[in-house]
Amino acid sequence: MHFLRIIAIFSSLGVFLQALPLRDFRTKDLASDRFHDLAEIRITKGDGDDHNNDGTGGYLDFQFKNGQCTDWADARYFELTGHHIDWSGDASSWPRKARKSTGWVVSERPQVPSIIVIPPRAQGTGSPGHVAIVEEINSDGTVYTSNFNYNGGPYKKTFANFHTDDGVYFIWHE
Repeated sequence: MHFLRIIAIFSSLGVFLQALPLRDFRTKDLASDRFHDLAEIRITKGDGDDHNNDGTGGYLDFQFKNGQCTDWADARYFELTGHHIDWSGDASSWPRKARKSTGWVVSERPQVPSIIVIPPRAQGTGSPGHVAIVEEINSDGTVYTSNFNYNGGPYKKTFANFHTDDGVYFIWHE
């Protein structure tokens, strides 16, 4: 079975669509050096049901609708906890903004679920930094995360392990 990924390219001349074989878009599981076909990547609950924000099989509730890591972190955290963030901005600004928001905790200790904030240019991130959702805490102290736009483009969902080094923060709602 062949899956296609449709890529829309927007320009001043209009919208162009390109169909590409999905099997060519793969992501690496950093913990085990395994590669996953994106057609096979799906976050599931322990009961095997697809995740959604209301338990009915619907879609994630994306506030920002920009396909960036911040969009995923907010939507996935809301799906898991029922709490949207009440700030916006680059990932590097999230700890400061969370500290100013009622009910939010900023810590250097990981928790499941929480939002990990990785500083700019650390662990493969760019100048805005990166946020992701902590799905698991690994036995070696690293965290297994779900992400948008980490080593890829907007709306690209991947999974990655991150170290909990200095400068890495975790945010959750009490």
